[in-house]
Amino acid sequence: MGRRLAAIAALAAAISLANPAQADINSAVKAVDALPGVLGANPDNAGNLWVMVAPNPGVQWSQYAAQVCLVVLPHHARIFLVKVIDAGSVHSKAPKDWRMLGAASCGG
Repeated sequence: MGRRLAAIAALAAAISLANPAQADINSAVKAVDALPGVLGANPDNAGNLWVMVAPNPGVQWSQYAAQVCLVVLPHHARIFLVKVIDAGSVHSKAPKDWRMLGAASCGG
């Protein structure tokens, strides 16, 4: 019984350490999803945040991506690069085929 209790305690400790990082990503994605014009936001495991929008030639998408960096900053999520993608290019295609409208580095 002692070993089982120790294993459960170790598992609980591991979960409690993992949850804050996931919560940071989740709250950052929710904040980005709430921005005007954002149709969806998805992080990947490499620190990229893919932000899907409807293309608009009047928008400077790299500046928009830099603003998204400012939105995710207070969440302490591990977002290093924001990539703004044409939402119409996403369906049924591999990420390499998505049309990138702009990007910004969120690092120092």
